[in-house]
Amino acid sequence: MAVNFFFSSESMEILAAYNWPGNVRELENLIERVAIMAESNQVQPNMLPAYLFNNKSAPSAFDAPQATAASAPSTSRIEIMERETLLESLARNDWVQQKAAREIGLTLRQMGYRVKKYKLDKIIRENKQRNAHFKDLSN
Repeated sequence: MAVNFFFSSESMEILAAYNWPGNVRELENLIERVAIMAESNQVQPNMLPAYLFNNKSAPSAFDAPQATAASAPSTSRIEIMERETLLESLARNDWVQQKAAREIGLTLRQMGYRVKKYKLDKIIRENKQRNAHFKDLSN
């Protein structure tokens, strides 16, 4: 069943003001994420990623982290939900990225991008080690 949704005028202004260095692909990916995570049929500005509000390009996995929490833009609800979805899927799949990616419909490359985006490497590594430790204890 297809659900129609639309962007509020404020959201459209934010999208129109953004530079879109990734061109159409970046816009398509954003709309897809918003459509998946939307709780209503109207997209409001608080549902958009924080990087759109400073009129800068999307953060890269190679960008340096922000110096302080105060200087970092707030995280959007979509980003929070996406991160939680990744962590829940990883936990259900013994922290194996390939299995988690398959479960939530991502390619391994897309999963890797999100792991870097949300800085999940350390969490994954620690939980894999913890699982291995408990497995050793049970044998």
